[in-house]
Amino acid sequence: MMKVESFCQYSHLIKEFQRQYGKSDTNCFFMAKEIDEYIGKEKLSYAESDGGLYFFVEEEEYTRLYFFLEKNALPAKTFQEKICIIDLVYRNQRKPANLDELLDKWRSIGYKDYHLYQRMALRKSDLNENYKQRDLSEKISYQVGDLNLADNILELWKTGLDERSTPLPDKMELIAKIKHGEVFCITSDTGELCAAIQFLLNGATCLLQHLAVSETFKRKGLGKSLFMYAIDTAFEKGAKVCNLWVDVENTPAINLYRKCGYKEDGMVSKQFIYKR
Repeated sequence: MMKVESFCQYSHLIKEFQRQYGKSDTNCFFMAKEIDEYIGKEKLSYAESDGGLYFFVEEEEYTRLYFFLEKNALPAKTFQEKICIIDLVYRNQRKPANLDELLDKWRSIGYKDYHLYQRMALRKSDLNENYKQRDLSEKISYQVGDLNLADNILELWKTGLDERSTPLPDKMELIAKIKHGEVFCITSDTGELCAAIQFLLNGATCLLQHLAVSETFKRKGLGKSLFMYAIDTAFEKGAKVCNLWVDVENTPAINLYRKCGYKEDGMVSKQFIYKR
């Protein structure tokens, strides 16, 4: 693997691949800003094979793989030692005609089915006002994330979530998100972290991620309460729709979101994992 040194190099690699091979299958749809961030942190590498171009985003414990693959080519086996995750995102009604064939290609070199996520969306007009009611016995306070709680928030997310499926920020990234008002928390009357959620507002769309509740405070309604607080804040700040991703096998969470007013919007995220 070789490091990607600039956005121009990244673009050139893709253009040259497409010039040589024409139409290809891909799961690579980065924004320029994302590429610049990965390059700045020296997280982005690439490799090539006959009919394949691969980009690797290095996380602490695993690697995310993005590819361009010529229609008739087989993917090359992984180029590195870490656990590797592939994420294919598509709309159910417009899924690629050769999707099953593409998935079988990755299975043939050792990748295993991992998680299947669906995206759900909530518009303000669909919000179930009755479901918003909070009945909490705990003395709690809502707040935009406290910088002093950064380590606690990261630890809560790492122990309560699967970071391979949902990449978590590192500490510096989390601090920046807290400063930008993108992390909400619940703390107890003693200042202990109870729950945290990440809140990303982009124009009229809000994405809610990384909702987790401390083991000590589970089954007290805090997760639902923080979730509703984040939704209310999103709509107050001008969001027209609140999105989230949920594992299709997480029936309790899906039921909670539906009661709130969420509906499946047809977007799917199919994940594969490779372990040596």
